[in-house]
Amino acid sequence: MIRKKHPKVEILTVLAFALLVLFSLELGKVAMSEEYRQKAREITAYSFSPEMLRGSILDRKSRCVAYSHKAISIFVYPESVDNKIQCARDLERLGVSSFEEILYAIEGRNGFTWIKRDAPEELCSAVKREMIPGVGVYYDQIRYYGREHAFNNLIGSVDPSNKGLSGIEYTFDKFLRGEKDTTVMSLTQKGNMYIGSSALQGARFRGDDVYLSIDMDIQEIAYNSLRKAVENHSAKSGSVIVMDPRTGDVRAMATIGGKNLNMAVDWQYEPGSTFKLITAAAALSSRSTELDELVETGECRVQIGDYIIKDAEKHGPLDFRGAFVHSSNVGMVNVAKRTGKSVLYKHILLFGFGEKTEIDLPHEARGSIPSENLWVDVRLATISFGQGLSVTPLQMATAYAAVANGGFLIRPKIVDSIVSPVRGTMIKKQTR
Repeated sequence: MIRKKHPKVEILTVLAFALLVLFSLELGKVAMSEEYRQKAREITAYSFSPEMLRGSILDRKSRCVAYSHKAISIFVYPESVDNKIQCARDLERLGVSSFEEILYAIEGRNGFTWIKRDAPEELCSAVKREMIPGVGVYYDQIRYYGREHAFNNLIGSVDPSNKGLSGIEYTFDKFLRGEKDTTVMSLTQKGNMYIGSSALQGARFRGDDVYLSIDMDIQEIAYNSLRKAVENHSAKSGSVIVMDPRTGDVRAMATIGGKNLNMAVDWQYEPGSTFKLITAAAALSSRSTELDELVETGECRVQIGDYIIKDAEKHGPLDFRGAFVHSSNVGMVNVAKRTGKSVLYKHILLFGFGEKTEIDLPHEARGSIPSENLWVDVRLATISFGQGLSVTPLQMATAYAAVANGGFLIRPKIVDSIVSPVRGTMIKKQTR
């Protein structure tokens, strides 16, 4: 039996098919319109990543310690030079440098070699016109340092590609170099960029500026004083730190000589008599010894097992105060014996020894404090006057600051803030 289709069903089927076709066409229009919009954006927009100029380093009074400026420099690839003598003559003729200096650079080195940094634009243009094999010009930036003699070990340096190698330049390289932005500019119908475009105003053309807690004048004074002291005492090296004990702000950090990059943070040494302050603080805090209590009878010697410890100079009987004033080793040994190794060890740790101060400088050392279970009687005695352990100059300065401010161990601070000079905003504010 054959069933006939209902006329209404056929009409509905046709309508449904027609709607489906119309819907598909509309989707196609939407897709095509989005494609056209994208093409329009590509035609009326220009994307670029501006070359970043390295940010500056400034002192607490906004005086420049390190800065960069764009330059054109002349270089050579010695391996690509056909005739080295002729090359040197051509460059001398153009006024790049002397024949001897150029020839030395070509013959004495391999690979990319600078011949003249920050050369005049006219000179670079002349070099380009000559088309000397192996010689070219490069648009780069050059780093300059103010009062370099006083800041060298602290600020650090950069490599030829302007990447931080040491000091502040290394620690804050990410901020100083900056992160390249891809900026989209609007174009006119003729392909010109709109002047005053908001995108251009927001583009980053340089890295962030780093503001130090250092005072340039105090740094200069500290460095000159240290230099004279090293010379007068025929010392091999020295370090000086000036710190505000209330805030931990480092106002000066100068070093001279030594194999270390920055002796203030990475040099570990036996502190000697300067450590007697820690022994005294432990005794006073634990009340093991009173200030007017006799701690040295005037014999100027004390026996610890098989060892005899003596004072450098003869003196009469000394109370605790007198032993500290006269820097008596024997007196401090007796104070340490009354205080006990557990209490003294605890206070040494409380003053931050054996741990990094976490200052924002690279390669900081933590020093070395022997474990308490290794403290035999003679070690307790020698540690009381600063022998048998190692510290850094910054650890000592931080410990003395804690005594000066009433007992607060404050993290030392070398950087105050990081600021974006382009956007005029503070990126980071260092807190203690």
